[in-house]
Amino acid sequence: WGAEIVPLTPSDPASETAARLQQIDGLLIPGGDDMDPLLYGERPHPKLEKVNRVFDEFELAALEVAEKREIPVFGICRGHQIMNVFRGGTLWQDIPTQTASESGILHRLRNDGRSALCTHTIRLEPESIVGELLSSPTVEVNSYHHQAVKKLGDGLRTTASSADGIVEAIETTSGPFFTGVQFHPEKMLPERAEFGRLFETFVDAARRFRAIEEGLR
Repeated sequence: WGAEIVPLTPSDPASETAARLQQIDGLLIPGGDDMDPLLYGERPHPKLEKVNRVFDEFELAALEVAEKREIPVFGICRGHQIMNVFRGGTLWQDIPTQTASESGILHRLRNDGRSALCTHTIRLEPESIVGELLSSPTVEVNSYHHQAVKKLGDGLRTTASSADGIVEAIETTSGPFFTGVQFHPEKMLPERAEFGRLFETFVDAARRFRAIEEGLR
């Protein structure tokens, strides 16, 4: 979609990361491991899986810079979850044991300890970014997670959910582009091109930020 990817990793010198965070026009936070629940005021659940506190704090710090600079932010799976925590929200640490549901929806399938593809239907809010981009009241999405948004963060709203009430997408109620999705749109390309609109819109928002910033110099 015409964007240059700038990797940010905790292993880089802090000075380099700080400089890159001041130069980028948008922040994309991808999927990954569980988040340390101590960061949102909860004790670890028995079903909590691998966490990396250093990486958690690294991403939260990046979000803080992004918010101060008012650059667009897009989160996928864990990225969507950490965006919610950054805004003061909490997470279900283990969907199967913490959310009672008779829907039968499977949010993650494991074969020999590895994630396998499973899918379910989600309902989209029509007057939302995901609702407008995916152009349908319901869509089938992949599901690779065992954690999810619990208490919604400040200034956020739910824009998609599954039949059992799991939050599948969030966005800010005001301000710059700040959108997260629980599913993995990148894994559905190129077979389902409509999911590319999420990335296209994020890059367009970054491009607009760049144009405004250059216009102010």
